Amino acid sequence: MLSFDITDRKIRIIKGTESGGKIKISSAAEISLDEAVIVNGHVNDINRVAVMINQVLKAQNMPDKEAIVSIASNQTVFKELLVTPNSKESEFMKEIRMQLQVQINVDDSYSVAYVIVGDPEEDETGERKQRVLVTACPYDVVDCYKRVFHMLGITLKTVMIGCNAITKVLLADSKVKAKMPLLAVQVDTDFISLNIYENNQLSFSRFASIDPEDYENPDDYVFEAVLENIERMLQFSRSRSAEEIENVVLYGDLNCSEGLYDRLVEELSGSSGDEDGLTVTQLTVPPQIHGYQSLEFALYANAIGAMFKRDKATERIDLLETETSTQARSTKVDDSSLIYGVIGLGVSLVCVVGVFAALTIMDNNTKNDTKKLRDFLDSPDTAAQLTLYDELQERKTKVNAYADAIDTASEAYKTHPILSREVYEAIDDALVSTATVENVGTVQESSAGSVNYEDGVFEIPVSVITKEEFSQKYPAAMVQYIYDNYSDMFENVNYTGYSAAQVVPEKGQTPDGSINVNFTLELTMKWNEAPVLEADDTTDDTAETEEVAAE
Repeated sequence: MLSFDITDRKIRIIKGTESGGKIKISSAAEISLDEAVIVNGHVNDINRVAVMINQVLKAQNMPDKEAIVSIASNQTVFKELLVTPNSKESEFMKEIRMQLQVQINVDDSYSVAYVIVGDPEEDETGERKQRVLVTACPYDVVDCYKRVFHMLGITLKTVMIGCNAITKVLLADSKVKAKMPLLAVQVDTDFISLNIYENNQLSFSRFASIDPEDYENPDDYVFEAVLENIERMLQFSRSRSAEEIENVVLYGDLNCSEGLYDRLVEELSGSSGDEDGLTVTQLTVPPQIHGYQSLEFALYANAIGAMFKRDKATERIDLLETETSTQARSTKVDDSSLIYGVIGLGVSLVCVVGVFAALTIMDNNTKNDTKKLRDFLDSPDTAAQLTLYDELQERKTKVNAYADAIDTASEAYKTHPILSREVYEAIDDALVSTATVENVGTVQESSAGSVNYEDGVFEIPVSVITKEEFSQKYPAAMVQYIYDNYSDMFENVNYTGYSAAQVVPEKGQTPDGSINVNFTLELTMKWNEAPVLEADDTTDDTAETEEVAAE
């Protein structure tokens, strides 16, 4: 038997056998899916999914004629109902469907499954009612998987929702049973699935899609999503006046971010001293499962759990068993109606023969089409085209990353300061005009040394000869002059390395008290603002491209 756990981005496959309540695993495989191949559980590209599964089964030597599928979809509806007990399954399902229609407008376009929760109890009116947890999934979602496995030539035995698949794995472990009530949480990069178990039974489920954009820290959104959804589920449990949940079991992709499991344990267990913290553990392998050593059990738990046999008296979880009811009509038959009935029967027989012949032809055509399709799937040309497709996709990713890097570099370059003649004229003006404008006395001589410029910053050695009383004022005055007159060019002006010394007169001359002031003027230019790029409206081009491709 093959068991598939299918989400929007992963297909995990287990091949094994079930006997006497024990599972023996012989092999496993995983398929990564591109975005939009499956969306919300609905297979958008049936041919591609079938081809990919077929290739992996052949490559991993996992042939089989039968399969079970566990799916994840946020189109799934979970509803707790109180239904009148009925020994007739058809009548029981009929009331479930009627309540779904009345309460949440779920009609016959949904496949419906349910789990019996506890024993029948009397309601407020004294009538005996059975509590059931109902799972409803759009039929077109279920039908996608029927079509995929029909193309593969594999008989699809069961389609179930992931929350029902994991139950048998949890309840197979006596250590888990001792933790009731508990909350089981499946962690994934695209969704969080949560189950409440009470008295060794599934009592409620919740499925939530998650997206990085919905959380404050997109880089750590899975951690935030798990905490948020656990808290919501605990609040829901308290609102039902149920026994307080103290145990949480985690499974799924617990390595999707660094240290995720350890951080969740620390946060939920109240390690800071909160006595009301939860006991958090990772799903362990029950003793009934063998051959798991070569795979990461927490990732394949749904696929493994789906292989356990079910008690149909309490678990009607196969979405393929959707029932439709018809109402019989009784009519009085008289002699004339009998004659007309015989005539009608004859006409009907002729029609049946014609329809049977037509169906036979259609069946033969379908078998021929299926054979052609399987030949196509198995052909080396198809394998080569898929390999080329994957290579082109990888190349496209690299080209896009390179283009993004070029755009980033280009925009960064555009923000660099622009050197112009006006900048140097401003520096010269500051050297000449500072003494006069800032009233720091007469400057006998001023000069600038070799200018150093790097990445928007000037370093200019300045040497000035002035009177002693003005020697300490000059550097600050020059800084202020530049701020006052050239603040549009420079965002930061400073000076460093100040020193002052008396001027030594030439031989035969008398010292006049002049001071030689030296310092380094630092000017940081203003950077340009990065241009705001408006998104190109490529809708028309895209649509035109798609039309050309379609032609």
